[in-house]
Amino acid sequence: MLNMQDGDGDTFLHIAVAKGRRALVYVLATKMARCGSLDMKEHNGQTALQIATATNQHLIVRDLLEHGAQINTRDLWGRSPLHVCAEKGHFLSLQDLKSGRTCLHMASEEANMELFNLFLDQSSSLSFINVKTFSGNTALHIVSSLQNHKTQVEAVKLLMRNGADPSTRNFENELPCHLVTDGPVGDKVRHVLKGKYVHA
Repeated sequence: MLNMQDGDGDTFLHIAVAKGRRALVYVLATKMARCGSLDMKEHNGQTALQIATATNQHLIVRDLLEHGAQINTRDLWGRSPLHVCAEKGHFLSLQDLKSGRTCLHMASEEANMELFNLFLDQSSSLSFINVKTFSGNTALHIVSSLQNHKTQVEAVKLLMRNGADPSTRNFENELPCHLVTDGPVGDKVRHVLKGKYVHA
């Protein structure tokens, strides 16, 4: 019964999420996680997590993530839950309770320029650009610490053009420049963090 789908491919879990029935979602998610069907997709290729993200139900999102919902699943349009958050401006919807990471932090771990452009195109981007994880890291700390990533320099430039503060310290008292790795890419990142070539 849990895995039954209606004409639109919706399971009971999809419907409960769409209606915002958190307690019911929690019970259904617990059972579906046990049988490996938590990430079932409806006719548009959306999982329950994607629907919760699209409707900005952050408490239900949190519950689904705790039950093991996959964050990188894609719908028929190729959008992951992170893409949906970026498009709709739901920046705190996918906050990880264990680390305090937001959607922007998650995008920073891959220096994902597509997601950055979506996030930073929002008028409210200044309000979340310097949000810290529980360890005090901002998106700029995370991108700066990447190991010679191909879009790392562009990501640092984009963050700084949008108000990321290179003088913010994490809880280890580290600036983003302290986390940059050695090498040619690291040298470019350091120059950008010093305010050089930001607009280049």
